[in-house]
Amino acid sequence: MFKKKLLPILFFLWIISPVFSQTITSVGTDFWVAFPPNAGTAIIELHISSNVSTSGSVSSAYPGVNQNFTVVPGVVTTLTLPSNVVLSAGTENKGIRITSVDPITVYGLNYETASSDAYLALPVNALGLDYTVMTYSNTIGLGTCFSVVATQDGTALTIYNHLTNLTSNVNLNTGETYIVTATNLNDDLTGSRIQSNFPVAVYGSVTCVDIPSGCATCDHIVEEMFPHYAWGKNFVTVPLAGRDASGDVFRVLAAEDGTTVTVNGVIVTTINTGEYYEAILTGYNSISTNHASLLAQFAKGQFCSGNTGDPFMVLIPPEEQFLTNYTVVNVAGFGGQWVNIIAPSNAISIIYQDGVLIPPAAFIQIGATNFYGAQRSVTGGSHTFSCSFPFGVFVYGWNAANSYGYPGGCSLSPVGTVNSITLSPLTASGQLNVTSVCLTANVLDINSNPVAGVLVNFHVSGINPLSGNAYTDASGNAVYCYTQTGVTPGTDNVYADCFGFNSNTSVVTWTYNPPCVNPDNGGTISNDQSGCGSYTPAILNNIALPTGQTGTLEYKWQQSIVSSSSGFTDIAGSNSASFNPAAITQTTWFKRLARVNCM
Repeated sequence: MFKKKLLPILFFLWIISPVFSQTITSVGTDFWVAFPPNAGTAIIELHISSNVSTSGSVSSAYPGVNQNFTVVPGVVTTLTLPSNVVLSAGTENKGIRITSVDPITVYGLNYETASSDAYLALPVNALGLDYTVMTYSNTIGLGTCFSVVATQDGTALTIYNHLTNLTSNVNLNTGETYIVTATNLNDDLTGSRIQSNFPVAVYGSVTCVDIPSGCATCDHIVEEMFPHYAWGKNFVTVPLAGRDASGDVFRVLAAEDGTTVTVNGVIVTTINTGEYYEAILTGYNSISTNHASLLAQFAKGQFCSGNTGDPFMVLIPPEEQFLTNYTVVNVAGFGGQWVNIIAPSNAISIIYQDGVLIPPAAFIQIGATNFYGAQRSVTGGSHTFSCSFPFGVFVYGWNAANSYGYPGGCSLSPVGTVNSITLSPLTASGQLNVTSVCLTANVLDINSNPVAGVLVNFHVSGINPLSGNAYTDASGNAVYCYTQTGVTPGTDNVYADCFGFNSNTSVVTWTYNPPCVNPDNGGTISNDQSGCGSYTPAILNNIALPTGQTGTLEYKWQQSIVSSSSGFTDIAGSNSASFNPAAITQTTWFKRLARVNCM
């Protein structure tokens, strides 16, 4: 008897790589930037990179700035601007616009032989209406500053000066700049708030500063501020390489009252709006807050760090704001050139530097977190870093009495607006080695509106622990699909997190069906054959013919799709000892009848 068991066609799926669809990043086609003052007359440069061949222009109302540029993928284009374009005081017409045909990344460098720093520029679509400034205490009387660039006519600024506790209003038109400088010793504009009716670019800087106070020698520091909506709560840090192990200075800045600061799992303080927590931390660290915060890492002066380099400031994007690729520049003329990398565990074996895989052994786990850090010594010039999962890149360099540093890039997703995350469906099922299960995380703000463009992390525990990422779409949904392999059925528990919020847990049940193989030996009557999908059974072999009679042997085959004992009907044209049915598409039972004309 033939028996056909209908089985699904087998195919294999591996974990589906997430598709990243970030809505706002440091990459763009329209930028407004400015350069706060440095000590002495500095060389002012723009460094521009892109993933594609493109072109663009730089323009300003300030004379001598206007010029065109082209960019080759993987190579940074350098443009020099007039040194007097740096800001001086009050309102000026010194805003610089950079536009391009295709998306680019822009870095600003303010270079002087013994006082330099660089910053990551943010495109207009990433700018905000609400900022709190991070800078540093004025330790030698050379000015702690904040600066603003207007992107539209009729820009109205409301400025709260944290140092004086006074609020002022300033009106700017497109391309105009405004700078406030505090020159008294120990003045610090950190915590000052800038709000506007149109998007603006905001900078925190010090003309030249000892960090910490008394640690010579001074150096220029500057960063373009992240708007409030892009601040985060979870940070990991890597120490600055190329100097001693005495640690770096960190500042955590709060946007809300009652912000608790936790370092390596221990709550160290609670701060209020506009206040900061400062500490010198050694080694690799994890820093978290219960409300959205801004984190900066400061290099110390050379006489407090092994006689290497001087201060710079670099903003540390939160874990939620990492990118998947970077083209950065290590500024020529600096003796020690470095890139720090921060990556989740699922990325450390697939990060490429200039097209070459970085050995996983180069990474060190950051405390008890799921993140790892690496310090990469590089040469001056352009470098590329890429991975299929988001990771962080930070660029810096040293001379004996000089330094610079900046974040290589980041997402500017509105993580600061996230208020809840839910995962669906609550239950799902899949077949090991065969099917893929998809789960959807929905992210909402405090008003139950969807939050688009934020990174969601998915965590799978059970049969084989997995993790993955996806970005939310316009409906606030992030979809993660995965499969499990093996032969042992089981259950997974899956949850998602975003901006410190954890979702509910979904339960995924996995079953196992052995791989299906069509038989190549027909066997004998009364044995079953099981095939895969639609298949033609193998011919029965060695059929024993009836004995003891002579005459003409005739056969009749019957089939049933009901059972092995009922529902049989004759099969026309089946008079053959080796009858073989056509392709079968459902479970079918066969039986053979035989007769002989007796003589």
